[in-house]
Amino acid sequence: MRCRRLSKSAISPERNAKGKVEITALDAALADLAFWFGFSHSELEEMTLDEIERWLNQAQRQIKGNYTKAAI
Repeated sequence: MRCRRLSKSAISPERNAKGKVEITALDAALADLAFWFGFSHSELEEMTLDEIERWLNQAQRQIKGNYTKAAI
């Protein structure tokens, strides 16, 4: 079974009635991947949900192993 690619609308922030950005679980996951692995917005757009899940599992493994993100 093939996963569909994410569309721009799937990862674009949505605004509530007051105009504030709503943070969804997908938004949070994509932000974590961008921070932890340095993925760009365009790279994240091209990922399937399965790929996102694999990268999140990798990040969780590294965090549990006390990996740190070095300051550059």
